Amino acid sequence: MISAISNLSTRQKLIILVGLGFLLRLYAVFAAVTISVDSVGYIRLASEFLAGNYSGIMDTFRPPLYPLLISIFSYVFQDIELSARIVSLVFGTLVIPFSFYFARFISNEKIGLLTAFFVAFHPYLIRFSGDVLTESTYHFMLLMITFLSLRAVVNRSILAAFLAGVFIALGYVTKPGAIVIMPLLSFMIIFYNIRSIKRDWGKRLLLLLSSWGIFMFMALPYLLFLSKELGSGSVSGKYDVWVIVNVFIDIFIRGRHLGTFIQHFPEAMSLALFPFFIYGLYRRFKEGFPRVEVWLLVMIVFYCFMYIIVGSSKRYLVHLMPFTLIFVAMGFCYFEQYLYVKFKKKAPVYVFILLALITLAHMPVALAPLKANHLPEKLAGEWILEHDGEGVKILTRKPIVTYYAKGRYQRMRREQLTNIAKITEQAKSTEVVYLAGYVKVLKRTIVDFSEDRAFKELVKVKTFKGKDKTFVVYRFRTS
Repeated sequence: MISAISNLSTRQKLIILVGLGFLLRLYAVFAAVTISVDSVGYIRLASEFLAGNYSGIMDTFRPPLYPLLISIFSYVFQDIELSARIVSLVFGTLVIPFSFYFARFISNEKIGLLTAFFVAFHPYLIRFSGDVLTESTYHFMLLMITFLSLRAVVNRSILAAFLAGVFIALGYVTKPGAIVIMPLLSFMIIFYNIRSIKRDWGKRLLLLLSSWGIFMFMALPYLLFLSKELGSGSVSGKYDVWVIVNVFIDIFIRGRHLGTFIQHFPEAMSLALFPFFIYGLYRRFKEGFPRVEVWLLVMIVFYCFMYIIVGSSKRYLVHLMPFTLIFVAMGFCYFEQYLYVKFKKKAPVYVFILLALITLAHMPVALAPLKANHLPEKLAGEWILEHDGEGVKILTRKPIVTYYAKGRYQRMRREQLTNIAKITEQAKSTEVVYLAGYVKVLKRTIVDFSEDRAFKELVKVKTFKGKDKTFVVYRFRTS
């Protein structure tokens, strides 16, 4: 078997990796239990577009590309949730071959195939490829941004700079943080091989103009929308300048955020791969990084710093994996060389076993049903839909309930609702029919709430048991 795999061409190996990666991601799509909390907003925007309200796809907190793609795919699949997952599936699969091409550009075909292998079987890249989130789409965008940016500066390619601007714009309308890559690209164009700037300053200027020109052309509609809604100079509804200033104070004065990054980065890469990443960096440092690898590291460090600023969650740090795994592949190659020196003819068997063990270690996480922890919310929503039909107003902190009930969301705010009397008063004035939530959350939000208590204003109509938590649905009494 090992010899048969070795005899395959690079193209054949890549096709097999893409095929296997696609099947794992397809499984994630159909094994998904429910959607994420953030998914509700994207589906709402896509629904607005499908209903003919084309301007409704614009939102200050959620950029429009992912909802637009959901809308387009919905014309084919006729199911908005499935369409959203298929969008993630498509881009999650595309990451595999393009990670190969990028790694081959940085190093060679062997590193390219190993990178594609680790991407294909990466647990979190698989999971996000089945989720109703922007992550998988952004994984592809950020991979292409990094790839094309390096091609532009290394090869002095105007086409690559133009395409880098295209993908930065697409990244920006997927996740607003991508806009900060434009200044990084400009820095790279100016300072890469700075000694030759007197000879090729004209070419560098063309690279800057081509990347900035297409970026502004594509991003301008969303920038103008944000400027109109939030004020001049806004690039996102999530962050303003004072948020960034406060985070800088937290990082450099109070020492926060760095610990979170140090904890989550190895987890985002996977603990099975992280030792190879460290070993790869160590060996490359010892031997001397080629210039292109130095600039790839500059980009990775820049991205890491930006994620430290906005929050180093595992979800965000997975964005970096499609190209950071290049150094994992290098570390694995160095370890493979050691095995060949140590075990000679038996080395291929040990390499195969090691890759198989890494893959098997990833599968429990990769194949776990998506969002199973939100199942009680889904069941509650479906129950309400079955008993009351569409359009029912629900007071809750869990929008997933409202989505599956095809109802209207009335958010329960802790600062507004302090007791049952106030909740009842608001319910009457806003035509709320149901109160729904996890018992623990309701106890924290409503000072006089108790699951065992009988309320004259409320009737408990349904209880849904989850893992270590209970979701309850109450109906307001009508007088």
